Amino acid sequence: MKNLYLFIVVLFVSASSYAGQVLTAVSNKGNWNEKNTWDSKRIPNDGDTVIIPVGKEVVVNRNQNHKKDQLVIIVKGTLDLTDKGKLFLGDNSQILVYGQITGHGKNSSFIKIGDNEKFSGTEYAITGYAYADASTGVSPSGFKFGGTILPVKFVDFSVIPQSSSVLIRWSTAQETNSSYFEIQRSENGNDWVSIATVTAAGNSTVISNYSYTDRKTSAAQVMYYRIKQVDLDGQFTMTAVRTIKMQQAQAEVKVSAAGNNTVLVNFSQQVKSNVVIRLTSMTGQVISQQLVSNPAGQITFSAHNSLTGVYVVTISNGSNLMVSKQVLL
Repeated sequence: MKNLYLFIVVLFVSASSYAGQVLTAVSNKGNWNEKNTWDSKRIPNDGDTVIIPVGKEVVVNRNQNHKKDQLVIIVKGTLDLTDKGKLFLGDNSQILVYGQITGHGKNSSFIKIGDNEKFSGTEYAITGYAYADASTGVSPSGFKFGGTILPVKFVDFSVIPQSSSVLIRWSTAQETNSSYFEIQRSENGNDWVSIATVTAAGNSTVISNYSYTDRKTSAAQVMYYRIKQVDLDGQFTMTAVRTIKMQQAQAEVKVSAAGNNTVLVNFSQQVKSNVVIRLTSMTGQVISQQLVSNPAGQITFSAHNSLTGVYVVTISNGSNLMVSKQVLL
C-alpha cells in the first residue's frame, strides 16, 4: 500500500443521505451528464466512485457542478473536456489518473476541487499515474505524478439500524498489503472503543465486501462508527466517521384488571420517557390518571372508582407509544 505516494481514498455518506456507489462508464464518448453513459443509468452523485475504464472516453461539454459532492474519479481511459467543459468538485473529492485527461487548448475548460483549479484546457494532457485532491497544488501543477498509485478505496461504507443491532457494511475496490480492519464505536464522537476486527483480503484488485453486526448497542440515541484499516507493517488509516440515529424498539404493553379496582400495566421493556396512564368511561369521562416516569415491568394503577363496568385504559407518552385497552372492573 506504500509506493511513491500513499493515497487512501475513503467514501462515506452522511447519516441521512444517499449512499454512494461505483459508477462505471459503459458508453464510449458518452457525455458526463447523460444517464446512458453510466452502468447505473444515472449521472454521478454524492459519495460515488466514478470509473472510466480502459478504452472508454467520457466527455464533459458543459458546466458540471458537483461542488457539494464528494466524488472519487478513477480515469483508466480518457476524460475529455471540450472548450466549454467545466467540472466542479467538492473539497473532499479525489482524481486518480491511470489513463489521461485531455483539454482543447481553451482556458474556458477546467477541473476544480473546491476553489482550486487542478487542470486547465490550456495544459498538456494529464497522463497517469497522477493524482489530485484538495491538498495538491493548483494548475498547472495541480496533479502529483509518478509511482504506482495503489489506493485502498472504500466504497459503500454504510451503517444500517436493525431491530436490536446495527449492520456495518463496507467494500474495497483495491487493497495492497492490507492486514485487517478494526471497527470502532463511540457514543459521543470523541471516546472510541474497538468492538471487532475483520481480516482483510490483503492484496486484491477486485471488489471485496465486508460486514459486521454490532449486537451490543447501548441506549445512546446517536451512535458513531469508523473503521481503522491496518497494514501488515502496522501503519494504519482511519475512515471518515459515520453517525446513525438509533430508534428504540417500541415496548409491548399488556393491560389486565386486578381486584380492588386496580389495573395492572406491564411494560416488556423500559420506556425512556414520561408515560400517562389514563382510565376513562365508555362515554369518554376521565375517571383516573397517573404520570409514570421511565416505566418498566409491572405498574399498578388504581381506578379510584366503585362502579362496576367496562372502562378504557390508555397508555401514551405523547410520541411513539399509544396503547388503548378495554377492561372490566
